Amino acid sequence: MQIYVQLAMAAILILIALSRGGNLWQAGLQAGWKSFWGLMPTMVMISAIAGLVEVLLPRAVLSRLLGSAAGLRGIVTAGALGAIMPGPPYALYPLVISLYRSGAGIGAVVGFLTGKMLWNIHYIPPAFAILGTQVTAAQLLSTALFVPLAGLIAERLISLF
Repeated sequence: MQIYVQLAMAAILILIALSRGGNLWQAGLQAGWKSFWGLMPTMVMISAIAGLVEVLLPRAVLSRLLGSAAGLRGIVTAGALGAIMPGPPYALYPLVISLYRSGAGIGAVVGFLTGKMLWNIHYIPPAFAILGTQVTAAQLLSTALFVPLAGLIAERLISLF
């Protein structure tokens, strides 16, 4: 279904570009193609990592560390793993689905993604340098509970369905 929505969006944008004249549609497609090739190495590497994690990490170990039974400890562990993972968040989706298929609980999966967004260690040094200690510390402390909370909410929501 989503491919049809994306196709419709692309078609609409091409029609808008065509209506404005010139070579806008070509410039837009060239920019998209350039972006695609810029993202490709990251997507290939993270997909390889995801596949290797799925076949190398024993399901019992993953379930014990990040499964639903791991509870809050598993959610926080997954959040910390998300925080240290390099790359843009969308590039980690293959790894996340691989972890989920291999036995990670929904709380840990949501914790991983939320940890990537809120606890990303790669943003801390520039934040301290640009925003200063007070603002950066306030941001980190104020979001500290969101990763575990998001994971616990996800666990609860999934149990309702």
